[in-house]
Amino acid sequence: MPRGLVHEVQLLVTFGLPYHYIHHRKDAAASRLPGLRHRRIRHGWYRSYGKLWNLDAPFPDVIRERTSRTAAFKDAVRAEEYMSWVAHDFLDKIWDFDGLTTEQRAYTRKWWEAFHIWLLLRPDVLRDWAGVDVEAGKIQRLIDGSEVWEDEPEVTREYQRLYRRVFFLLRRDRMLRRLVEENGDLRFLRGLSNKALPADVAG
Repeated sequence: MPRGLVHEVQLLVTFGLPYHYIHHRKDAAASRLPGLRHRRIRHGWYRSYGKLWNLDAPFPDVIRERTSRTAAFKDAVRAEEYMSWVAHDFLDKIWDFDGLTTEQRAYTRKWWEAFHIWLLLRPDVLRDWAGVDVEAGKIQRLIDGSEVWEDEPEVTREYQRLYRRVFFLLRRDRMLRRLVEENGDLRFLRGLSNKALPADVAG
C-alpha cells in the first residue's frame, strides 16, 4: 500500500487539506492484517473494482450522487471527507501496478514516492498549480463561478507536519533521497546526513 504520506499529498493537492485522519481510519487494520489483506476492511470501493468502476471511469455517477447528497444533507466538509475516503481506495488500486514484476513494482512505487516528496517540497508549485498556498494558509476554490482564495490556517499547520515527516523519511531511505535529488534537483538535500536535519526543520 502507499505510504500515508503519498495519500496525504494527493489529498492536499486535490482538496487543499491532507485529511490524515481519513487515511489512519482506512488503514487502521493494516497492523493486524498486513499487505492486501487489510483492504478487506473499510475498503469497499477498492473491492468493487471491475464491478462498479475501473481506471477509465473511476468515479461514476453513484459517487457524484452520494457526494451531492452528503453536501446537501450534512455539509461540504463531510462531502469532502467522503470524496477523500473514495480517493484513498482509488490510489490503493493504482498502487497495485498490475502487470509489473516485483522488481519493477518496487522501483515504480519508490519513484512515485520521490515525486510526491518533490512536490511537497515545492510550495511554489503547490500554490501556482494546485491552488494551495501552504505558506499563507489559503486554498483557491471555485465559488459561484469565481475563483477565490479562502483563508485556511490549518493548511499551514498540516504542511509543517508533512514537511517534518518528509525529512524523517529522507534521513532513513537512501534510495528515496537519491531519487528526490535526481528528479527534483533539490540541491540542498545533497548535504543531508543520516543524523542531521535542516536547521528550519530541527528548530
